[in-house]
Amino acid sequence: MNTLKDKVVLITGTAQNIGKTMLREFAADGAIAIGVDIQTEKGEAVAAEIRSEGNVAEFYDLDIRCEERVELVINEIVAKHGRIDCLVNNAASYGSFGGTLDSTLEEHVSCIDTILFGTFLMTKYAVPHMIANGGGSIVNIGSVHGVESSKDMTSYHVAKAGLIMQTKQDAIYYGPQNIRVNAVIPGTIIGEESRPGYMQYLNVDTIEEAQKLTRESMRDVSPLGRWGETSEVAAAVRFFLTDGTYCEGACLVADGGSTL
Repeated sequence: MNTLKDKVVLITGTAQNIGKTMLREFAADGAIAIGVDIQTEKGEAVAAEIRSEGNVAEFYDLDIRCEERVELVINEIVAKHGRIDCLVNNAASYGSFGGTLDSTLEEHVSCIDTILFGTFLMTKYAVPHMIANGGGSIVNIGSVHGVESSKDMTSYHVAKAGLIMQTKQDAIYYGPQNIRVNAVIPGTIIGEESRPGYMQYLNVDTIEEAQKLTRESMRDVSPLGRWGETSEVAAAVRFFLTDGTYCEGACLVADGGSTL
């Protein structure tokens, strides 16, 4: 069976939520799990906690929008471990929560810089090492916001839609070099660190109240009628990294059926 044991897995945005869960779970699967994030203190704490559990985890302070730093960190990882087997482009920025007229250019550019340009740079500098090693797997973390429109977060919608096309273009170009490039498209995922903000957004005092309101509001729009857990996104990513060996340019939607 394909597993993650001893594979060098590089994940962006690991200080919290989905990235944090992936780093922990993939390390528990036996991977050499390497996280990067601009939240240095939190990112280092996550990696240290994973090591305390007896698993292998490393952390690098990295702004994926900085080309020189991306190249340097990836080269350091390859120099240390000899290769990068898997890359998960997870880091994101939301930008403004309104429409075009509600956003500044700075907010719009910041969102696109992280989601699109950051993914571009990580892929650009990881792929040559994968080619040299005979192949690899890349998973981009998209969003249902990239396939559906809404009256919210215009910049995020635009960036995540572009990420889906980046996935398909890279799949076409690098599939012949045995590099699988796919995407996971999460729906509403409320990680541990997101719950206080989500409770504030719903104007409730407890996570139980938030869950109740979510079930009520999603009852008619999602067959599962609940939000997703970060571990469920990690499971979808794991499929592409391990068992999904005939998948190329695919988008796996993990949204509880909401896009139906």
